[in-house]
Amino acid sequence: MTEPPEMRWALIRKIYIILSIRQLLTTAVVIKVLELAGNAARAHTHARPLPLASLRPPASLACVGPPQELLF
Repeated sequence: MTEPPEMRWALIRKIYIILSIRQLLTTAVVIKVLELAGNAARAHTHARPLPLASLRPPASLACVGPPQELLF
């Protein structure tokens, strides 16, 4: 029940072609969605940049240390 190598390679090529097409379509959709989201964000914020303070983590997250041992 072994198939010829030509059939196996044809199947592998077909699978890679399908995966490549799906990757290209996914990339195109993501680019379009990000482009639309960017346009919507610019429309809502009137192209104002975010202040640097909003990019830092809150102080409560910055002060968290290593986990303490649990004593039972």
